Amino acid sequence: MDPEQRRVGADAAGHMGSGRRPRLHTFSSLKNIDFRLLWAGSIFDNLALWLQFITLSWLVWRLTESASLSGAAAGLRGLPTLVIGPWAGVLADRVDRRKLVITLQIFLAVVALFFASLFRRLLPTRQRYSSR
Repeated sequence: MDPEQRRVGADAAGHMGSGRRPRLHTFSSLKNIDFRLLWAGSIFDNLALWLQFITLSWLVWRLTESASLSGAAAGLRGLPTLVIGPWAGVLADRVDRRKLVITLQIFLAVVALFFASLFRRLLPTRQRYSSR
């Protein structure tokens, strides 16, 4: 291979390519409508989980003013995933996934409503919105 071929990007055999870089197909999966819906749903689900995580830590802080208890509440929030995770994978393989997802989403909505009612009961209105 002569220096000119090396300069313009010939391969090891000396064949000249088109001179263009190969096109990346990073987001080509978003062309599928089902994948886009799954992706958007996952984003909203993740946002809701993080909002609940932050709100729980904030609520414990407002009630106790203890950083230790706030951190413990945040740590305990992830405990069910560690404990139930292995069995949940087996369950997901053995039952209808659509029914399982619907059931779990209803359960998570009930938990969120429980936290909202707990929030309303434990913090008086004046304390809820004050900056302290």
